[in-house]
Amino acid sequence: MKRLLILPILLLSIALSGVASAQETAPVDSAGIVAPTDSAVSSTDIKRLMDEAATAYGEQKYSLAISIYEKCLSLSLEPSAELYYNLGCAYYKDGQLSSAILSLERAYRLDPSDADTRYNLAFLADHTAEKVEQPRSQMLSRMMDGMTHWFSLPVWMSLAFGSFVIFVLLIFLFAYGRSETKRRIGFYSGLVALVLCVFLNLFVYRSYRFITDRSEAILTAPVITLQSSPDSSSQDIAVVHEGHKVRVLDRVGGYAEIRLADGTVGWVPEETFDLINDFSN
Repeated sequence: MKRLLILPILLLSIALSGVASAQETAPVDSAGIVAPTDSAVSSTDIKRLMDEAATAYGEQKYSLAISIYEKCLSLSLEPSAELYYNLGCAYYKDGQLSSAILSLERAYRLDPSDADTRYNLAFLADHTAEKVEQPRSQMLSRMMDGMTHWFSLPVWMSLAFGSFVIFVLLIFLFAYGRSETKRRIGFYSGLVALVLCVFLNLFVYRSYRFITDRSEAILTAPVITLQSSPDSSSQDIAVVHEGHKVRVLDRVGGYAEIRLADGTVGWVPEETFDLINDFSN
């Protein structure tokens, strides 16, 4: 009977190893962007600051709201999707497009299930200076990305752990069931729970990678020239503007090699972009 317990223990180790750190829809305002949500932070001081920022936003004092939201982020022990979302809205109202997109992308990383964040990102993408053609990704990849973004990482972790607990209970039913029927139910239902547990842990992994991958960035300089090599005297490849999402491929001597959404690759100074999954700034 001890052998029957090896698999549950092994799967529990796998499930726990995948447990890394881990709104009612708001109205659309006259500018076409969904307004910030009300704050709900546990710390009393941060709650008070969030209320002050919301008041400043409502009074159209967007620079003040930005400074208060940024102070909230500096005081928070963990990054908050709500804070980054509200900060992104304030940046947009203040005319800072790239900062708005960067903040909303960070909110999206922390909670990809939020419909308001997805709406605002799509809205702001239409306000960039030029449209970069998006390549058609494979159907399976698009489907997996879409499913991964149904829930945030903590939710996927809870579902994966719950499915594992059900699997263990069904294994015990199979091992100790007093009738043949109960043992069959435990066996076949346990197989289904095992498959479900594996798939849910796959989504845990993909969601974890989504919020920890430090290769995606937002261009923050108003105008950026892509060059053929990490040298200011090298040949110009293309000119793009702020707000575009890029993938950082390499870094050399203060320059970074990036790839645009349409596949164009070139070198730019490191100060022209900010990493999305860098919540320290």
